[in-house]
Amino acid sequence: MNKLDEKNKYGNTALTDAARDGHTEIVKELLEAGADVNIKDECSNTALIWAAYKGRTEIVKELLEAGADLNIKDEYSNTALLWAATDGYTKIVKELLAKGANPDIQNNNGNTALSLAARHGHAEIVKELLAKGDDR
Repeated sequence: MNKLDEKNKYGNTALTDAARDGHTEIVKELLEAGADVNIKDECSNTALIWAAYKGRTEIVKELLEAGADLNIKDEYSNTALLWAATDGYTKIVKELLAKGANPDIQNNNGNTALSLAARHGHAEIVKELLAKGDDR
């Protein structure tokens, strides 16, 4: 295993921690140094999932440019798109959709990004998802 990808007791790497906590420059440095962009923590969260969950738009862009898998699921089968739609991060939703995130993926409860955005009142995200053809 690459030294950059060593995990702490919670399964986090330097990259997942930096992405979660909003340290854009550190994320860039770690990616340039060869950190695994798709490594998962103990809950199957990746740096992209953490960045989307926390609304870190610039970090999401960096991770996507580095080849982050858009459709990796966490332990509840939520993807970065599902988290961004739930929490109302419109710019992140647009970025993920533009890069090809699958809007039809369902989490363990059968929810899609569209159903979660609608439930939480995020009208602009609902419009974006409808434009991508999710008909649930």
